[in-house]
Amino acid sequence: MIGRILLLAAALALPHAPAAAEAVTAAMPSPPPIVIAHRGASGLAPENTLPAFLAAIRAGADGVELDVHLTADGVAVVHHDFRLSKDIARIEGRWLADDGPAIRSLTLAELERYDVGRIDPASNYARRYPDYAPSDGARAPTLAAVLDLIRREAPPDFQVWVELKADPTQPAISSDPAALSDAAARAVAEAGLMDRTTFISFHWPALYRLRDTVPAARLGFLSAERSWMDNVQLGRPGVSPWVAALDIDDLGGSIPQAIAELGGEAWSVYYKDLTPERLAEARALGLQVGVWTVRDAEQREAAAALAPDVITTDRPDWYRQE
Repeated sequence: MIGRILLLAAALALPHAPAAAEAVTAAMPSPPPIVIAHRGASGLAPENTLPAFLAAIRAGADGVELDVHLTADGVAVVHHDFRLSKDIARIEGRWLADDGPAIRSLTLAELERYDVGRIDPASNYARRYPDYAPSDGARAPTLAAVLDLIRREAPPDFQVWVELKADPTQPAISSDPAALSDAAARAVAEAGLMDRTTFISFHWPALYRLRDTVPAARLGFLSAERSWMDNVQLGRPGVSPWVAALDIDDLGGSIPQAIAELGGEAWSVYYKDLTPERLAEARALGLQVGVWTVRDAEQREAAAALAPDVITTDRPDWYRQE
């Protein structure tokens, strides 16, 4: 580090110093990305459970990403799918025959009847994670319980990325975005972790709620432009229901510009949708840029080649390995 400082100082003393300094800066390697464990270390332990978050801490991740819904009795709980997934949910030892009830339809006590500590070995999901260690008896935890674990076990700079799960196209199974945002922010504030939490969502109005009600909240906008999820809907007439506030096509199709105008500080984008040009534009607007989700060595190489600021991965234990 001292050598770099001296080299930069020497460059600044040369004629045409700005150009020389620019060349030296360009030659410096990018800092390593922040490594965020997806749903906890979900390639190692049951996703979005306390064992997965503890595994992420022990694997040396810089932080965790987690997904939040509201139960029928208004408790913020951590689970990915809007319904209990038949791939991971059992009740009284039996796998669900089909996807189960919506999280929002269950009270916390009802949700806690389901064991989500093991993947159904007959599922495609099980084949994705050969190094996964089950934890029978694990339940979908409350957000407060996860934050308490992080406060007790994680380093003081450990980050929390809270995804607010709301879907404007499925209101029957989706939490109300305003109520969800309020509950999540309240839990984070009560845990004293607001300064190291980023709230993220595909449903951007959930973030607008925080922008307007919790000025201290740090906002990260999720985007995907895929057949299985396209929340920004570039090139389509009208406003996307996932964005609501504006038509990104009116901004030349610039997602980074839209996020900056809407009060975001971070852009979390599917790794195949990020280009060097988009990355440069986002950084010029002051946005932190992260990509998701890295699950294997090929994806790791593709994501690392972009040199983003943040990598979200199921395997924080091997991400930095050569």
